Amino acid sequence: DYVEGHSNAFGASIKEDDIPALHLYLNNYYKDVDFECGVEVDCDITDYNWNNLMLKEFGEMMHVYGTGIPQPKFHFEFNITSNDARVQGADEDSLKISYRGITFVVFKNRELVEHFFNLSSTNTSIKVEIIGRSQINEWMGYKNIQIMIDAIELKGSTKSTNLF
Repeated sequence: DYVEGHSNAFGASIKEDDIPALHLYLNNYYKDVDFECGVEVDCDITDYNWNNLMLKEFGEMMHVYGTGIPQPKFHFEFNITSNDARVQGADEDSLKISYRGITFVVFKNRELVEHFFNLSSTNTSIKVEIIGRSQINEWMGYKNIQIMIDAIELKGSTKSTNLF
């Protein structure tokens, strides 16, 4: 019947009797689209829209998240070299990646650590895709933005791995 709205909201109305025809039309129109994506994220971040202040603000809001309010997930995509990462932990099974003033960390994942350094030994540049949550890490009086890695994919020119 109508579609109306403004920059922050919109609405539409359809007669109830027309809903089955709308379902039929949409199912046919989108029949070739796979809507089964693997991971849902709240924001896609690349070098073109990188925003440390936004990530800091989300990281400082840990008291808000909990039952019914999940912590936002961000998708990052960027290139690094082996100089941008280091092994951490007593068992040397954690990886820390530094990029644009942000620390990305994954703990207790020896397979990822080994794969990263195997990949970095044969590639000068590694494309990294990360899905993670922003937090604030406070250590020795310094507060830094830290992304807790939930999923990571590493791609070099000769091989890649997906550790989602």
